[in-house]
Amino acid sequence: MISIRPEASREGTQGGFKAALPLMLGRVVGFAATFFIPVILARIFEPAQFGTYRQLFLIYGTLYGVAQLGMAESLLYFLPMARRHPGRYVTNATLVIGVTGLVCLLCLQEARGTISRWLSNDALGNPLPLLGLFLLFMTFSAPLEILLIAQGRYGWAAVSYALSDILRAVLILLPALLLHSLAGLLLGAAVVAAARAVALLLYLRREFPGDVRPDRALLKSQLAYALPFQLVVILEALQTNF
Repeated sequence: MISIRPEASREGTQGGFKAALPLMLGRVVGFAATFFIPVILARIFEPAQFGTYRQLFLIYGTLYGVAQLGMAESLLYFLPMARRHPGRYVTNATLVIGVTGLVCLLCLQEARGTISRWLSNDALGNPLPLLGLFLLFMTFSAPLEILLIAQGRYGWAAVSYALSDILRAVLILLPALLLHSLAGLLLGAAVVAAARAVALLLYLRREFPGDVRPDRALLKSQLAYALPFQLVVILEALQTNF
């Protein structure tokens, strides 16, 4: 029988808490920065305009979870085991979710009339392409914090979470206050998301020099791992929203 020393158990618990603490702090700061966004927007916008904002971000929240196909989260499984070519795992994940984000953008662009009729809101049509742009960049940059966590850089991940949410709050509220338009709000959000995408690309270039390339064999194993979990996410999203 294998026995576990109490000291080893306590050390593991303490190590896990030390790793989780900065992440929790980063998320708390981010939550505090974004918590009052809907409250402030409700005072800035007319009721119909605010309702459109809520519908837009309902669409965003649904597609953001689905479009990643579980590839970003799969890095938490593959990277700690990747003794060779870790950059290829990240490249595969980034390319796949970048393509799905682009597909979402094109679908929102081409089907905006249908979506507006489906949700009984003609005001949705014009801002949907900007929402798609925001979704594209946010989806593409989704591996950023996950990559940092998988590498044990919890402090960096916490800073990234907090800074992204703070900038998003500022660049959503300022255009809304100055322009009183959903287009300005979404453009500000897209700028923050684009900055995240650039940060991810720069980090990949710095961290994995010469290894930022796709790998078909690794991609097959990533998809085989991620897609079953993603199916559960899709089913949950359908159950929650429909």
